[in-house]
Amino acid sequence: LEPVTPARFPQPDPRADLNSRFDTFWEAMDVLYGNFYGELPTGDDATYAAIRGVVNQLDDPNTSFLSPEEADVFRTSLSGSFEGIGARVEWDDEADTVRVVEPFENQPAWKAGIHRGDLILAVNGESVVGTDLNSAVAKIRGPKGSTALLTIVRLEEGVEPFDVEVVRDTVETPTVTTQALGEAGEIAYIRLYTFNENAGSLLKQAVEEAVARDSRGLILDLRGRQQRV
Repeated sequence: LEPVTPARFPQPDPRADLNSRFDTFWEAMDVLYGNFYGELPTGDDATYAAIRGVVNQLDDPNTSFLSPEEADVFRTSLSGSFEGIGARVEWDDEADTVRVVEPFENQPAWKAGIHRGDLILAVNGESVVGTDLNSAVAKIRGPKGSTALLTIVRLEEGVEPFDVEVVRDTVETPTVTTQALGEAGEIAYIRLYTFNENAGSLLKQAVEEAVARDSRGLILDLRGRQQRV
């Protein structure tokens, strides 16, 4: 992280206030690491958890912290293609785990029988319940040709959790699609599926084409920008 300086931070420099309280932090860590009998987090894991704790206090869905591995997943998403199971997912707060919003047609998740609304409890035997969306996505994605064993709950009466094997592949995600609506096609419908490195130019092109057709109206659909796996 780049150090925060007063010149870039509109409030008083927070470092002086934080530094004066680090003795309490280290006292707690000394007690934990000296007395806990069990597996303790690594230095990186403990550091990342502390940062996430501060960021989570903001209660802002648009502000989050990514580990280097999670940041790699995010950067891959910006390219418009990735290696994974081919589905759009989001975090289900009630179930505290990942929910499948949409399996992409003819992609691995679709072919393996994954349905809209399926809850993913574990990946390759490792639970994702109670974690977060970014870390769960990092586990679900993987190299082309590898297998993700997903433990699924399907919200239908009498259906117990079951495992589904999905062979990962390279997934190409749509960025912008267009459609002419109305009896004479006078309404231009443009849907932006995701923000990536090509989104700006493709959206600009779609709008320019709609203007060139003398469209009477324009619908810009920004729904459904969940994570892809």
